[in-house]
Amino acid sequence: MLTVSLLVTSAGFAGTAGAVGGDESDSDGDGATVVDACTVLDDPGRYVLAGDVEVADATGTACIDVRASDVLLDGAGHTVAGDANVAGDLGNTTDGVRVDSVSNVTVSNLTVTDQFTGVFVTNATNVRVSGVNASGNLVGVTLDNATGSVVTDTVTSDNERVGVVVDSLGGAVGDDNSVTETVAVGNGFAGIAAFNTTNSTVADARVEGGLFGVFVGGTLTGTAVTDTHVANASIGIEATSATGVALTDNAVRDSGYVGIELFRTNDSVVANNTVTGSAGVSPFTGKAARAAGIWLDGASGNLLVGNDASDNGDAGSTVSGVALVNGSDHTLLVDNVADGNAEDGFVVDGAALVALVDNVASDNCDDGVDVADSTRVLLVGNTLEGNRDRPLEVTNSTDVRQFGSTAELLDVLDLHHP
Repeated sequence: MLTVSLLVTSAGFAGTAGAVGGDESDSDGDGATVVDACTVLDDPGRYVLAGDVEVADATGTACIDVRASDVLLDGAGHTVAGDANVAGDLGNTTDGVRVDSVSNVTVSNLTVTDQFTGVFVTNATNVRVSGVNASGNLVGVTLDNATGSVVTDTVTSDNERVGVVVDSLGGAVGDDNSVTETVAVGNGFAGIAAFNTTNSTVADARVEGGLFGVFVGGTLTGTAVTDTHVANASIGIEATSATGVALTDNAVRDSGYVGIELFRTNDSVVANNTVTGSAGVSPFTGKAARAAGIWLDGASGNLLVGNDASDNGDAGSTVSGVALVNGSDHTLLVDNVADGNAEDGFVVDGAALVALVDNVASDNCDDGVDVADSTRVLLVGNTLEGNRDRPLEVTNSTDVRQFGSTAELLDVLDLHHP
């Protein structure tokens, strides 16, 4: 697996240069201050855009620069449009809205396009981005070093790098942030990404396309992706070099390569996900490769429970339902289903201390369970029926034991209590 190190956010975000010039009018008659051009908001209060704002000079840090706490910025359905050359000199681009080192700010009902970042939140607390359309930017929305902040009811599409990113570029680690009820379509690197954060949540999102649908990288603890639908990404949901991740109740379909991958990610839970239609074509080589609906690579201490990884791969491809490879040790698989996959139901290859309990592998085009180059693999109460080759194939492995039920295992271990 390729180690990803991309500039989804960059040093270009840093700095506090003045905003592009502009003035605020007095009041709209409803107690709000009307904004009709790029400006700095340095007083608490409610601000409303009077109309679309175009950034004529793209040398500043942001068109609308929020430098006060307790601010509500209502776009009133209008657009902040930039002139960002995202493929060229990033120093000559701006953010649409920037919220820096403040608290209790809401940005809502706004479209931002052609910006370096549509909405950029940094070193801030309790910021809410709601009802925003951030499309056609380098990055749609960023929460950097933020705490207790949320992106919700937001659309991010066709951004060159990421739709929504939660990150910690420096200083305090971001904590307790969430991305909910958000749509991310056709973004380049990832629809939604979380890097180096704690206790962040992606929930009830819809993601389509991208190299990764949802990407979780280097998170410290407590990051969760739940109730999210991902379709047509190369890799549906990816967790790389993370610990304590929970991927639960997601639906991942038609991934170009694999549906869910844990790469060097430990002590995590993958539960109650449905993964189907993974094609097994590597985005890094463009060629068919060994793959699976759920793929663990060098990932240890993980629990997989209640997942359905069925109908992955086309005829003749080497795509299995669930695969543990390259030292994915100390792994427990319980009550998972792998049915009708192009190769095996479950694969354990190069792993140790793996237990498969009460899983179902049926109607797969090769084996129900394939154990290779592994040791201390325990199979208990699994249903392995109707597979084209063997229910269980073991090659070059030691201490692989199979029991028909938990009761049978307890008899062998003499652990029944009177």
